[in-house]
Amino acid sequence: MFPGHVWSADFVERMVRRRKFRIFVIIDDFSKRIISYYMDFSISGQKVLEVFENSIKLFSRPRVFRTDNGSEFRKNFNLFLSNNRIKHEFIDKGKPYQNGFSEGFNSRFSDECLKGIDFDLLSIDEIKSSITDWFKWYNYQRPHSAIDYETPVKFYLRSY
Repeated sequence: MFPGHVWSADFVERMVRRRKFRIFVIIDDFSKRIISYYMDFSISGQKVLEVFENSIKLFSRPRVFRTDNGSEFRKNFNLFLSNNRIKHEFIDKGKPYQNGFSEGFNSRFSDECLKGIDFDLLSIDEIKSSITDWFKWYNYQRPHSAIDYETPVKFYLRSY
């Protein structure tokens, strides 16, 4: 595997004043780098496709994109991947461990960031700002044992 070979994506959800707040994250499996993210109360398949298209403009296209079987990853999204010769690797239903990189990230993200946010007290802008700050810290400052105790960005750049 090499940088940009496999990207994985998943959603994390939290309740904010009785509404579901969704966080969509794309990760490079090799470097653990957060490639892109988007947060809102509703994230359509079209928005997921826009986020993905912007990601490949910035980082080039992966060879494989791994997701669950969510409706956001069907129809137009799947067609886009096919037209761009990107293999869409779906995990089996009920087997989140098949998307281990994203699931591991989701666990760290929940423990290290989301548990410290008061979703009922803060404004949506404050919540988004806190999460964005954590994503920057994760990419640029947080070392990972799986990548020789380097940060994702440093490991990503060193691997080229």
